[in-house]
Amino acid sequence: MFDVTKLKRDKEALNKCVKIKDNVMYTLKKVYVMFPEKFIDKNMTKLGNTSLVTGVMAIIDENNNYATSIIAGRITMYPNEIHSMLVDNIPYIVLEIEKDNVFIPNMNIIKEASVVFDMYDLFILKGKIPWYLTYEDIPKIFKNLNKYTGSKAGDNILTYEILTAIISRDKNDIHKEYRSTLKSMNDLNTKQPTYVGLENIWYSYNTTVSKVVGNYMKLGIVSAINNKETKVDAIENILRE
Repeated sequence: MFDVTKLKRDKEALNKCVKIKDNVMYTLKKVYVMFPEKFIDKNMTKLGNTSLVTGVMAIIDENNNYATSIIAGRITMYPNEIHSMLVDNIPYIVLEIEKDNVFIPNMNIIKEASVVFDMYDLFILKGKIPWYLTYEDIPKIFKNLNKYTGSKAGDNILTYEILTAIISRDKNDIHKEYRSTLKSMNDLNTKQPTYVGLENIWYSYNTTVSKVVGNYMKLGIVSAINNKETKVDAIENILRE
């Protein structure tokens, strides 16, 4: 249906596809909403004639433009059609909303804290980041938790900036932190990372102590043996004294 590599991120183009009147969003042109099928497995989304969709999604027009929504809450939608497709062998759901239709019937989102852990588990612990989210988008999702879910878990955005830095890796060398490959701010737009989940002990931790002191000691020992330590942290120095 889409070749996402040919889509251009253009928020202004998508703004021209919708209008808001009396707290209802209508389509002025046909649009598509895309998100990972995993959202359904995690109970972050329910599909039907009336769908309840977690607002971390891509909104795409018919001219290969897209905008990224980072609303950490569930939004009611009335899709005309529902499709599925693969992006890099990962299943995605695509909702079609025709021109001159109700897109979002109520712009006031009901606050549901239940989606907070599901997003943290999927994005941070498992590193399953949708293609339309950038390195800078990820912390912003959690920054808005209080606004959209009522949870204060995102009040300190620095926490999520650090976690995002840990799970973001160089596409050519998954052992190398993405942030260490950046030469300028422009690289954030031209060079996207790949991701490893925080619970992935093989890649998320690079010292012997950090690998073996967690809940997965056997895996940590195997990882420590097979991956030579590249640095010694402060805690390890203390333990060796």
